[in-house]
Amino acid sequence: MKSLYTFLATCLITISGFAQDINIAGFNFQGYAIDNEGKAITTENVTVTFTIGSFVEEHSLTTDAFGVFNAVIGTVKPTDFRKLDFKNPYEALSLKVQVQKNSGAQVTIFNGPLQSVPYARSAENGVPVGTIIAFSGAVAPKGWLLCDGKTYNKTDFPRLEGIIGSSWGNNGGSTFKVPDLRGRFLRGAGAGSTGLTGANIPELGKAYGDQNKSHNHKVTVRPHTHNFTDIFHSEGAFGVPGGAGSEAVPGNKGSGATDEDNVGYNKSKVTNSTTAIADCESSGGAEARPHNAAVTYIIKY
Repeated sequence: MKSLYTFLATCLITISGFAQDINIAGFNFQGYAIDNEGKAITTENVTVTFTIGSFVEEHSLTTDAFGVFNAVIGTVKPTDFRKLDFKNPYEALSLKVQVQKNSGAQVTIFNGPLQSVPYARSAENGVPVGTIIAFSGAVAPKGWLLCDGKTYNKTDFPRLEGIIGSSWGNNGGSTFKVPDLRGRFLRGAGAGSTGLTGANIPELGKAYGDQNKSHNHKVTVRPHTHNFTDIFHSEGAFGVPGGAGSEAVPGNKGSGATDEDNVGYNKSKVTNSTTAIADCESSGGAEARPHNAAVTYIIKY
């Protein structure tokens, strides 16, 4: 009979492992509680301890008439549960389930590798930790944080902190900051094919202020003339001076003259101009930007 109960318990646990409903807070688990004699613990209060790697969590539950219980692993200690790295290919996690009735001995009802379905939690939204995407809402969904420059405890989001570290700032102690991407465009880090060198190469995790590339504005003025006239005087006895561009202006006196017979003449002077450099009048708004639409940036933790 004991072997039968053990077999049934193992079947229930294994089947439930494949039928778990995955969510960010944890995953469902259904088990069959038995005592150290292999008998079902029916309609009683029990303490069920779940161990996954370094994660240990206790649930106070009540079995049904057949000794079956249900629990959502990760809901008692959600912060510690988030620290589990289901994506580490070098560490296969196992699950140990122990049941204790009142103050009796703990009975291990399952101890083995996690089934494939719990690992779906590691995918959650199908993107790796540290991914930044555009989001149309103002509140980050579960599993994501707003890229608003806030400070968080390293122990609350160890996987994210392990990726971005202090790139976006921290106090050198127990906290770190997420990127502050409000009002910013994103661009690829590294030199790439842009031809940028030295300090101009975008560094990963570094924010840059606004800047325009150094340049000149050259203004070309088409060839043209500037005319101006000046009056000079000549005694009438000497007649009108020759040459184009002269025009008599009667009734003018020469310097110190009193006989009123001096004649004034307008003479045009022509200068040529081709190119000039000048300042342009400023125009535009408070920033340089292309056509754009505002969204919220969020980062996966």
